[in-house]
Amino acid sequence: METAQKDHDFFAAWKFLPEDFRASLNEILADQHNIAAKDRIMVAPCPNCGSTNTRDCGNTEINDPTVGFCMDCGCMGCLICGAVFDDGETQCPHWAICRKCSEPKDERGHCGIPLWECPAIQAWKAKRQHQFEF
Repeated sequence: METAQKDHDFFAAWKFLPEDFRASLNEILADQHNIAAKDRIMVAPCPNCGSTNTRDCGNTEINDPTVGFCMDCGCMGCLICGAVFDDGETQCPHWAICRKCSEPKDERGHCGIPLWECPAIQAWKAKRQHQFEF
């Protein structure tokens, strides 16, 4: 698809987005260095305390944007599979499960089964210390 066509499709769909979502996107656009504004859109509320004061860990010592962190209670979890980390974890174990999986994978290492439908990931998550999801 041509870039101009993609741009046209996005702007045609703009009016269908919820008003609060459009306002949040405009806030991010107005201040692209405002990490808090971006994170309110991109990082889910904390599953432990419900706070929206959450961040991804891309620009931290962890250096992983797929890890979510609650600034209020310290809860950490995977923004890809939803698992809340067990005590001491800073990287999601689901990545190792996926690497070891025998399902055929594409050139990027993905098997095509969504994580929420994968039996191996679901069995692993059922045994986790924390049963709620980020």
